[in-house]
Amino acid sequence: MSSKQLSRRTSTLSRLKKIGHRDLTTRRAHVTDVQAIKRLTTDSTHKLFGPVDIEDLIHLSYITLVLEDHKNLVAALCVNNYPNVPSIPPWAWQHWMASKYRMEKCNSRNTLWIHLAVYDREHRHDFMVPMVLALFTKCSYVQHVIMVIPPGLFANLDWLENLGMDLLPYSFEDSKSVQKLYIIVRQHYMRTYKIRQAVAEDNDDLVSLINTHSKTLKHLYGDYYIAEIILKRDLHKDRHLIVAEYEGEAVAVLCLNRHLNYKIATECFQLTTFYALKKPHAKDILHLSKQQAEDDTEGNVSLYSFVFVCSETECRLEPVAIESTDDTIIDLNKTLDDISILSEEALDDISILSEEVYEEEEPDEEFFPFRGHANPDISYDALEFTERQLESWRKVAGKSSHDVFEDETIATFNGPENAFTMEIAAARPKHEDALNELLEASFEVFPKRDYCIMTLPSQSYNFPLATKVFVRAAPKPESDFSQELYIVHHSAIAGHLEVREAYRCDYVLVRKLLRKVTKGESVLKEFQVWMESEDDTYKAYLFFSDTTLIGLAILSEVQDWEYIISHYQLATWTDTSKHKVGSRGCIVHFVLSPVFQRHNRFFLLELHRLSDYSILFYIIRPADVEATSSKALCCVLGDLIPVIPSKIPEYCTVTASSWNLPEAVGRVERPYAIYLSTPVFCGLTRQEINDRIIVVGASDVGIAFLVGLIFHSTHHNIRVTFNNIILVSAHGLVPYRSNRFRDIMTPNTSEVSGYYLSLLSLSTYVTVITGVMSAIDRKNKCIVVNGTNLNYDLLFLTCGKQYQMPKRTEDKRGQTVERPNNVFVVNTETANGGEAEQCTLRGLVQEDHPGDIIVYGYTLDAYCCVEAVIELGVPYNRIYFVLPPRTNEDPYVHNTIFNDNDVEDAVNAKIKAHERR
Repeated sequence: MSSKQLSRRTSTLSRLKKIGHRDLTTRRAHVTDVQAIKRLTTDSTHKLFGPVDIEDLIHLSYITLVLEDHKNLVAALCVNNYPNVPSIPPWAWQHWMASKYRMEKCNSRNTLWIHLAVYDREHRHDFMVPMVLALFTKCSYVQHVIMVIPPGLFANLDWLENLGMDLLPYSFEDSKSVQKLYIIVRQHYMRTYKIRQAVAEDNDDLVSLINTHSKTLKHLYGDYYIAEIILKRDLHKDRHLIVAEYEGEAVAVLCLNRHLNYKIATECFQLTTFYALKKPHAKDILHLSKQQAEDDTEGNVSLYSFVFVCSETECRLEPVAIESTDDTIIDLNKTLDDISILSEEALDDISILSEEVYEEEEPDEEFFPFRGHANPDISYDALEFTERQLESWRKVAGKSSHDVFEDETIATFNGPENAFTMEIAAARPKHEDALNELLEASFEVFPKRDYCIMTLPSQSYNFPLATKVFVRAAPKPESDFSQELYIVHHSAIAGHLEVREAYRCDYVLVRKLLRKVTKGESVLKEFQVWMESEDDTYKAYLFFSDTTLIGLAILSEVQDWEYIISHYQLATWTDTSKHKVGSRGCIVHFVLSPVFQRHNRFFLLELHRLSDYSILFYIIRPADVEATSSKALCCVLGDLIPVIPSKIPEYCTVTASSWNLPEAVGRVERPYAIYLSTPVFCGLTRQEINDRIIVVGASDVGIAFLVGLIFHSTHHNIRVTFNNIILVSAHGLVPYRSNRFRDIMTPNTSEVSGYYLSLLSLSTYVTVITGVMSAIDRKNKCIVVNGTNLNYDLLFLTCGKQYQMPKRTEDKRGQTVERPNNVFVVNTETANGGEAEQCTLRGLVQEDHPGDIIVYGYTLDAYCCVEAVIELGVPYNRIYFVLPPRTNEDPYVHNTIFNDNDVEDAVNAKIKAHERR
């Protein structure tokens, strides 16, 4: 570091110390901040940034931060992943930077551009430091924050002094007559750590550090277990401790182990998408289709080339959130033997730790020299999976989870072990970022292994590596493993990610990518349509890690904007007037490797930048989530925002023409769920909940609870996702299909009707188990479904209203009365809408049938049943409507089921008028 850079860093740190004594806080801006931000704008703001529209910036920019001093807004900063230079298109700025400023290393992955910076005069010299620091903290991959300065304006920008450095265009020297850049570099604001192997002298620091998070290890192994692990390292070389040192103190630590219990891992988790954490082997059984096997023999294409998948549930099968709490890694209620995913050999190493005190020795800091940069020799093997393997990540509506994963045990993997375990991860407060550097260094400890895994209790929250780096592995439905498994591949943290527009010459590359993708044929057909199109109806983009193709996206322009804004509550999330014609896109397909799912939002943000679509939609129709569907579902749903449908009044078709309704409002289309993305949502903080939530019963209350939990938990500043929700229902989550008889017979007393649910795609977020709960073990927190134990963290019983066979007024002892096949107890929509039930009922109501129809009950359902029977063509004189005797305990003795005596009198009068009995 040069003396000038050191001086700048020292100045920045001194500013941070001064600011630390003031009550300054940063947060994301909201549309309600528009007027406060406008009051901070001046003439110099417009000279520097042009004629900015504050409301447009908040709605369309990647990140907009505001600074508050005792809750008073005193500054705002808006950034995007492209410069605010009108003559430079957002998709072309990297070439402009390379040619004009010779900055080839700046790209859309590591660079953000300031589009607005405003402040009040009192905070002129201290507002930028906390806001830039907040940006670097939030965006761990960002290395540069750049501002474009028009000619002749730098003299008036004293608030930028010592924050960064200015850069003139190549071969220019006169800074007053030329546009220049002001570059703020990450290393001046973030702590720099020394990464090294732990030595015995670190024992006290590390024991104290780990003890602040969990006291279990000290309780089990005493005060010197770290020193013993370090000294045993020289003997076995299977367990390693690496630390991050700051100002002479070890502030973060990882304990790594070569051994992993692959048997437990594969029994409890869906790992075929990660090649069972093994290296590829010629004897692996993948159950390829005939066409896939033929494709593998073409040319020199290896069976183990880098092939990925698009799936519906990848979007939600991911980690929890940040901040280490007590026992983040270790469960205090169980011993290591009870919960560990380590192999027996590794556990034996732990058990023989003694409490001997070893003599001090000189620390050997050169024992393992960390390179401190990405390994260029990243292995891209073993990152492929086939149609059957996809089932481990996919959900199919209306099927039991046990059915969905029935093929999991078929694929077999015989390759050598390819993973190591993170046993301990701990960091001092404010040093959590050091864990990222330690994780990258961990792959240098085990250079021949591509996966790192860790386990966390399902109810642990706020662990940084889980939210930002690792991918959550889906547990098998029958698994009783008490922890969540997280996996990261080396390429996901060390590879350089890039998105570019596809070209026609990429067809062979894309075909190789899609040859094992589930239902990849539909994606390839759409890619061919894009190749043959002469206009901009379709746009295709490819995703790369270094030089390896890892995914693609196909976009099209939205065709029915008016229908979408009239039938869905888009205004809840964005101002629709800000998205002009030509800036509204639709995701047709989105395919990406599971190991890169943590970078979904980066790829979405790049799609916004390269396509110039300020808003992107994704549409799911009910048929798309069925097993017979030919559509490859988008694998980025977890990072899109589900849009709640609007409640459209039912208009009379006879008089509707006189109301001058817009055509889009009155039109009825096939139902579909819609998801959206904007640059703003790509920058939202995510909070993921892994608690296993079981809801028993698909009643109106149960479904309404799920809808509220899933679709109404996201705030404008935070995206909340529940990864582990299970619905247990005797009939599953029945797909909605239009059925007039069912609709008449079942009164809709809830907002979540079958049609409404078809506009939400609830099955995307919920694992549905078809079965009946027979017992609850609250002590062990499990229920019994179809004879199988199902563990839970939170249990909700929403069985709903259930009709029973009426009790006889006279008890005839000794007689067993069975329900005949002409008696219907209607408790579910399935009971009155199923084909078998309707056929039987239709047979009973035929004109030549001698019997009468009796409807029994004093409920809305009974009245609706009478109407449905009439709809089937039963003559009035064959219908008997029987009201049960009412007692003083009956809730309707004083109040009618209609909550209005006049309404009930009118209904009964109508019945009598038709001579119904």
